[in-house]
Amino acid sequence: MIMKINKKTQDDILKELPDNISVPISCLYKEINYKLRVAARKKLVKMGRAILPRLHNLLSIEDNVLRWEVAKIIELIGEKESIPVFIELLEDSDSGIRWIAADGLINIGRESIMPVLKSIINEKEESYFLRLGAHYILTELFNPSEKNKFKALLHSIQSYGGIGETTALEVYNALRAIEKQKEKL
Repeated sequence: MIMKINKKTQDDILKELPDNISVPISCLYKEINYKLRVAARKKLVKMGRAILPRLHNLLSIEDNVLRWEVAKIIELIGEKESIPVFIELLEDSDSGIRWIAADGLINIGRESIMPVLKSIINEKEESYFLRLGAHYILTELFNPSEKNKFKALLHSIQSYGGIGETTALEVYNALRAIEKQKEKL
């Protein structure tokens, strides 16, 4: 899980970044001018997958404004290697970051479905945020026939009162059905 770190460590992490990354990152949370922040975000997005490991590390910083900006950049880069990070962010305390994580998984596409389902089964503690995010993601990624086929699953992960009652079974059944469907292809 991404653990938030203290201010001293935050400054240390920012100092360790190369200038071509640290300058736009600093602009993201220090600059008041919106156009300059957007330009900094675009510059980082253009760097693409190569900077993802550094961006993933920045998600541990306590500053929610910077964390939001970094999550947004990761979403815009949209690489499948960010799937585990986005799944973890679905349980973040900041609702804006949870929303970006869900949109990031949707933007990555159908490759997110299996990891999202597996995260529900593998969670150690029941997480309403994870399940609510999963519902939104699956509703967006399932095609119409899958939405009908997995109606019980979607209801199960959306229902707060039903958490834990049928969810594991519904997720397991969905995983099996999707695996069988992949085998046929």
